[in-house]
Amino acid sequence: LQFIDKYGTHPRSGEPLKATDLFDLKYHKNADGEDSCPVTMKVFNEHTHMVAIRQTGRVYSFDAVNEMNIKFKNFKDLIDDTPFTKKDIVCIQDPHNIEKYNASNYHHVKNDLRLVDAPDSDEEEVSHIQASGATQRVLQRLQAKDSAAQQAAKAQKAEQKPE
Repeated sequence: LQFIDKYGTHPRSGEPLKATDLFDLKYHKNADGEDSCPVTMKVFNEHTHMVAIRQTGRVYSFDAVNEMNIKFKNFKDLIDDTPFTKKDIVCIQDPHNIEKYNASNYHHVKNDLRLVDAPDSDEEEVSHIQASGATQRVLQRLQAKDSAAQQAAKAQKAEQKPE
């Protein structure tokens, strides 16, 4: 929501977007507590083409919506018969269209739109990392080497300055 409030656009497409255009998704859980299609009962995974119906927010497998809604031009929610249009079918995940999810093509990446400014140095980037044990010792050694290299570079510059 912060991105939409700040820029007023969809971060992926760059199209105008308002917070009121968003809707809650309602995932069905099977007996094992896994997200699944409430019609086909197939468990959702990274290979499932998933869609949601804007009016109800329910998430279905594309196969269920295609077979029971689109093919028969029956645009009613498969659970409660809430009417919708074809434009109200929102793709959540399409493993057959991987290019659509290539982050380098996203509007906010191409235009360098950020909520927070990038840190000025690597030191600021790692300063928030909480580590313990061996990881902490490795980070301390790397920071010590980096500091020593920076001091050596400063000393070398100082020696090269003419008087």
